[in-house]
Amino acid sequence: MRFEEFRPDARVLLATRAGNVPATVLEVVLVSDAAAAGRVGCRLRVACDGGGPMREVVPGALSPLDPEVDVRSAGALPRLWREGTGWSFWRGGRRCMVSSAGAGWDVVEGLAAHAGGVASVLVRGRRTRGEAVAEGVVKIDARAAMRFHPQVMASMRGGQAPAGLVGEGWEVWPIGGSRYEVALSGELVGFAYRAGDGWRAGTYCVDGLTWESYRGLPHLERAVMLVREEFPFADVDD
Repeated sequence: MRFEEFRPDARVLLATRAGNVPATVLEVVLVSDAAAAGRVGCRLRVACDGGGPMREVVPGALSPLDPEVDVRSAGALPRLWREGTGWSFWRGGRRCMVSSAGAGWDVVEGLAAHAGGVASVLVRGRRTRGEAVAEGVVKIDARAAMRFHPQVMASMRGGQAPAGLVGEGWEVWPIGGSRYEVALSGELVGFAYRAGDGWRAGTYCVDGLTWESYRGLPHLERAVMLVREEFPFADVDD
């Protein structure tokens, strides 16, 4: 496999003396070899299904794992490593920490994974460790699939895109009052907002008049991903 083919969370086969071992790519770091006229390569960390520590490997040791023969469930949670008073896991190329301080389980993303790394709280106060990790995975995946704008922007319901909208791919932006709008390539396609029963979401149909609503969703990321998955004619694999 060439370095351009590697992505975090990809399923691969690692060539070992005992044969090919199924594994998951944890991290892909691009590196430039000054001695090779600036040629770009990558450094890889993988986790083998059979256990053991993370391994740093060269690209030539890996090959794609055919999903048809992969015995690991597509919805399986990431592997956990005991670390200090909690557990660490990797998702989207980022190291996360899941721990409990007595008031439920929390997930923090990017905690000191690298020098100067920035940590952000993804999940707070979940009942079990598995629930916390599962929610963290959904949030990380959503933010990899869609652009989340941090600043409050104007609603597109008036027919004009707000300043700051990129207009490429999927975008989510707040319009105030725990309300968000979702655009695909600069066109308004859905919305999400917080209500008493959790998050709600809707997708606008092509006639712009009707929509289908989802209620009682646990968090914003799940709500907007439903918009992405359910919008008619949307290519969710882009």
